[in-house]
Amino acid sequence: MNDFKEFLKEMMVPIISESIQKNIQNGLLNSNTQSLPEFLTQDQAATYLGISKSALSAMTSKSEIAYHKKGRRNYFKRTDLRNWLESHEDVHFQK
Repeated sequence: MNDFKEFLKEMMVPIISESIQKNIQNGLLNSNTQSLPEFLTQDQAATYLGISKSALSAMTSKSEIAYHKKGRRNYFKRTDLRNWLESHEDVHFQK
């Protein structure tokens, strides 16, 4: 099982990193995001990060990104997502 988790991590990290870089380069991470609510749904958070919902789900299940659970739903604090993006923006991977 650990081998499979490592395999998924090796596959996902470059994809997520590339998406983050594209969002930064395209100016999607700017002051316009202030109009978003403080807590985002999974759909909103995935869009904000520029990744799929399934990639975000995988990240939450491995506790790689902060989230808050209310009932059966996960919510993501916008500032936590922004901090995560900023901490990963300098990561570069070979394709």
